[in-house]
Amino acid sequence: MNAELPPVRSTPSNLNAPANISALPYQKRVLQLVNGEHYSGAERVQDLLAGSLTKFGYAVSFACLKHGKFAASRSTRSAPIHDCPMDSRIDFSVVGKCIDLIDQHGYQLLHAHTPRSLMVASLVAARRRLPLVYHVHSPTSRDSARSLMNRVNAVTERLSLSAAHRIVTVSESLARHIESLGFDRQKISVVPNGVPTRNVIEHSIPQTSWTLSTVALFRPRKGTEILLSALRDLRAKGYDVRMIAVGDFETTDYETHLKNLTREYGLESCVEWLGFQTDVNRFLQQSDLFVLPSLFGEGMPMVLLEAMAVGIPVIGTDVEGVPEVVRDGIDGRIAAAGDATSLSTAISSFLSGQLSWSQVRASVIERQRSVFSDQSMAQGVARIYNELLQPAPV
Repeated sequence: MNAELPPVRSTPSNLNAPANISALPYQKRVLQLVNGEHYSGAERVQDLLAGSLTKFGYAVSFACLKHGKFAASRSTRSAPIHDCPMDSRIDFSVVGKCIDLIDQHGYQLLHAHTPRSLMVASLVAARRRLPLVYHVHSPTSRDSARSLMNRVNAVTERLSLSAAHRIVTVSESLARHIESLGFDRQKISVVPNGVPTRNVIEHSIPQTSWTLSTVALFRPRKGTEILLSALRDLRAKGYDVRMIAVGDFETTDYETHLKNLTREYGLESCVEWLGFQTDVNRFLQQSDLFVLPSLFGEGMPMVLLEAMAVGIPVIGTDVEGVPEVVRDGIDGRIAAAGDATSLSTAISSFLSGQLSWSQVRASVIERQRSVFSDQSMAQGVARIYNELLQPAPV
């Protein structure tokens, strides 16, 4: 399994591959199967791994199962992308396409990130007898407000999980969730998410006016309605606070709902909906506090780590992996999910001076660098790859 590989040659499937794909070094080669439709937290992990794993001897390529934002938005341009769009969830012709990619490019390990990609990867791995890693980014049964889709994805994931040689979860809470489904804890490895360490710019404590930021693929489980209600409450109490919201909306109907609610609450003058942005850090740096009011379905939110990396105190809710990132009163505050009063109180602890903004800022910078870096994340994944690719004992 560790034999030297032939050079990679361009093929018609490499529509987004770099021109020098044939010059990829003789590293161990990994094919990450991804949905490719969005560019949000899980996609940021996939992108960062492709860039960081090279330092650990792995060359990563992508197979995208849907057309979408991933190909254009990713930062790791050196990683080849193979377009393998599925016409439907049951379009199994993609299995043959992925097998062809393995035969042509010598991939030695498969890494899937979603129930759809796991289903495909499990069939490919069985045909080519390759090790398969599955990365769990959120609890599938609670991933959205669409209960039927959650059930379909959860069943798909569970049926395919037995084919995975290792299950990677981004938090201890997710590890417990996967174990509760009946999977051996020895098969599960926790690798916390990580982001690049940033050069933190000077940022003085606000004196009167405060800017909140929130970043998401806006959908019901993100709890944005709760944040808008908390913002209305804070302004009613006399706090000079505004908010910038960065990210796409899951549907146009949901976009209309949130913007109507903004008008209903009288917040049009103090809420900016900025849409999808490739340079999220620029907007984080313009804010004083980052707020993620999630209701459920969070593994370990990348946006929390991105905010910490630029030195912005963070406020999250008591769902899944969020308290594993934010130590209440040290790195920020933890509010009760779905409770606008609790969220307003958590935010006001900074605005009133009850909690030291400067001390929390120093804490989040140190914590991100020591615990949640892209290098520590890649090292954890590389360690799993190494174990799976060890030659079998003679």
